[in-house]
Amino acid sequence: MLGFVVVAALAALLQVPASADPPPEPYRIATGLEGAVSADSVAIGDRVFWLLHGNSGTVSQDTELWTSDGTEAGTHEFFDPNPDGLGRVVSLRAFDDGLVFTADNGTDGQELWHSDGTAAGTAMVADLTPDGATQLLGAGPGAVYVQADDGTHGAEVYRWTGPGSTPQLLDINTTVLMTSDPELEGEWSTSWTDANPISLGMVGDTLLFTADQSIRTAAVNEWGDHYVALSGTGRELWRVGPSGLPSLVKDISTEEPQQSTRFPFMTGTASMGGSLYFLTEGTDSDFAGPELWRTDGTPGGTSLVASLRIAFLGDHWDFEPVTAGGKLFYSSWNGDWDGLWATDGTSAGQRVSLPGDAGSAVALGTGVVFSLTQPATGRELWHSDGSTSTLLGDLRAGTPGSNPFPFEAWGSHVYFGASNSTGRNLFRTDGTVAGTELVHDLPNLAGAVTDGPMVFYGAASRLYFINSPDNDRNVGNELWAFDPNRVVEQKASSTTLRAPAAIAYGAGGTVTVTVSGTSGPPTGTVTISDGGQVLATVALVAGNATFTLPKDLALGAHTLTATYSGSSAFLASASTPVNVAVKAATKLTGRVTDLVFGAREKIRVTARLTTTPAINATGRLTLLIDGKKHLTVNLTAANGNRLTLVGNPVRIGQHRLQVTFSNSPNAMNAKTGIATIQVIR
Repeated sequence: MLGFVVVAALAALLQVPASADPPPEPYRIATGLEGAVSADSVAIGDRVFWLLHGNSGTVSQDTELWTSDGTEAGTHEFFDPNPDGLGRVVSLRAFDDGLVFTADNGTDGQELWHSDGTAAGTAMVADLTPDGATQLLGAGPGAVYVQADDGTHGAEVYRWTGPGSTPQLLDINTTVLMTSDPELEGEWSTSWTDANPISLGMVGDTLLFTADQSIRTAAVNEWGDHYVALSGTGRELWRVGPSGLPSLVKDISTEEPQQSTRFPFMTGTASMGGSLYFLTEGTDSDFAGPELWRTDGTPGGTSLVASLRIAFLGDHWDFEPVTAGGKLFYSSWNGDWDGLWATDGTSAGQRVSLPGDAGSAVALGTGVVFSLTQPATGRELWHSDGSTSTLLGDLRAGTPGSNPFPFEAWGSHVYFGASNSTGRNLFRTDGTVAGTELVHDLPNLAGAVTDGPMVFYGAASRLYFINSPDNDRNVGNELWAFDPNRVVEQKASSTTLRAPAAIAYGAGGTVTVTVSGTSGPPTGTVTISDGGQVLATVALVAGNATFTLPKDLALGAHTLTATYSGSSAFLASASTPVNVAVKAATKLTGRVTDLVFGAREKIRVTARLTTTPAINATGRLTLLIDGKKHLTVNLTAANGNRLTLVGNPVRIGQHRLQVTFSNSPNAMNAKTGIATIQVIR
């Protein structure tokens, strides 16, 4: 049995007692969880049930059912079907107000079990498969569906409608176990009785599945030869609900009556608009690749959508579709990774992201959040509305990227794990750049690369996750929880604004804002204001934002401030005011009276200043000879931007002349080009 460790020395890790309300920020419930975790979970209120593989002290291959109510005392192994031996719990599903799963108690084999969430209310439903394993196909309103083999009818569909009822055999393949024709006993196969149903998914209260109805009977031809006659449809698409018999939806392979449709294994399906979308392989004789089909459970509502370009990953097609906003999203391949595609269910659709390896996705509102690998950023977080995609943040700078996963949608946010400068931590996003933010900096091992959240489990008002504190994802894992509906405790932030002291009218000018916090760069927005006037609101990227000032910003002094909006993780903050002067843009030209001067002749240069907008500038004009200050005079408003500088004679030889304008309260610095003069005797 697991021993839980309370780490009281770490003030940031909250350990909640059984009687207390959970704190607002994520807290660690338990440590020392051993073994691999399953993504399957069921919630009953705020209690969550999940599967833990390899945690038995006697047999390392055990898979047991665990539960937690969010407290240390309420976190424990809930059900081990075979405490003294190998006991596997698999295929966990919610049903009515409880849960169903299959388990092996060491006596009856893998069978269907039901629990109301209490130890006393957990029991095997029936021993349906004496010499094999019962497999859970699906659970929906009103019924649970399994594949079982009673030893006579073969592997068939059984339906169980809940406590007090007996599972009902729904025989699809009616081939008998043994033939009564002695001439055919040698070639008769007991496996011919199997329909071998395989689930595609639930649509409402209907299970859609594939089954093999290759029915074999003994027959004799007109010449007296005994043979096995084949009828039925082969493997095709079927449906069944809480009542009535299973029915064939459509014989998709129509070239021969008994030809089976090839349904690929290990591929996903998705529901949209009352229809289920699934893959077949090569029903079109001219195309041997994957095809997207849809069905509403009726023959007329079952049709080919399109041939798809998707990757084949060793033994299965890479197809894990997600639906949102009336579109189905999937990852595409055209000889290389081709990004995220979306279809409305009438065609293959179109690419809605940049090309690249589009990873796991999750629906959020009418769009999806997903990961995408790009050369400049590595794998980072993106959002698509079904038309285009937006990078939500470069959470870890550089080509490795933050590698965001796994994803869990909750309300208006998606929660996920991602790597940043401090390690692999808990983040969330609302699908916008400003709303992508750090939730909690997890206290994991420095330098670990496979640490962080591994799987999320949602309950009524609490989100649980299994955290790996180091690189060993099977040993020493931790259970955490938090309430996404409550405000996470906010940490202090500081905002710094940097801007040039002066900018030219009409040129804009760039200001930069940096917001820093104690647990990673804050996310959100900053608002840049000029006195009481808001100039812009800009999203932070890795704690930084840039903004170009308006080109029509009026001449004169401006006081700029940047205000950080704050987030669920960080308090708002404002920068120290920064003074910026907007001055007239300038162009300075000079005219020399001659390019040849006598040794005793004064040097005369007429300087003319052009300003935008036109003003009478004031400032200082300096005559440089050979780069050294020779003469300085003040330009006043009365000069009308034009002044002749008269300098003392210079030594015989060649000299370079230039005039500069500076120290102006209302115009930018400027300088003329360089003129070369000759001084002679």
